[in-house]
Amino acid sequence: MLSNFRSELESQFKIFQWNPTQEQLIKIAEFIVQNPNNINHATVFICELCDDVLLSIFEGTDNSDLNHLLAMAKLVAKEGR
Repeated sequence: MLSNFRSELESQFKIFQWNPTQEQLIKIAEFIVQNPNNINHATVFICELCDDVLLSIFEGTDNSDLNHLLAMAKLVAKEGR
């Protein structure tokens, strides 16, 4: 589940370089679950939590697939507890 969640994060946030730990991925999932309508803050959270992350930022990003990311985050957060 964590590897799928990581892949989904990479796709949604256009992450092209990082090496998150299992703990960091769980924290990201919990953040997304607690803040489902604030993806911009999720981007900032990821950058602050994972100091080696590199991502592309585009204006007008398509948020249509974020429901899938939220569903995955809920599963990861639940498993991580």
